[in-house]
Amino acid sequence: MKIRYIVISLLIVLAPVVLLALHNYNRNREPFAASAGGALQQLNAGHVASEAEIHEMMEYNKKRVVHDIISMTEPESRPGPYPAIR
Repeated sequence: MKIRYIVISLLIVLAPVVLLALHNYNRNREPFAASAGGALQQLNAGHVASEAEIHEMMEYNKKRVVHDIISMTEPESRPGPYPAIR
């Protein structure tokens, strides 16, 4: 009989503590960028790229993709680091 009262009293005391901990855990997590308070969206919208900048960025990305594909598929054409033991 006494054990039943102890279990019930522990549940009464610990239930609010657990609920409060879960509430704080969910509240303190950083939201995803799309659901943020607008800071990231405002930073992204602060600069609007011109057509020349977009064209330059696209050309750079094309060159970078070709460079990466060549470096992944033909590693012997690029010298790597020297081995530690000569």
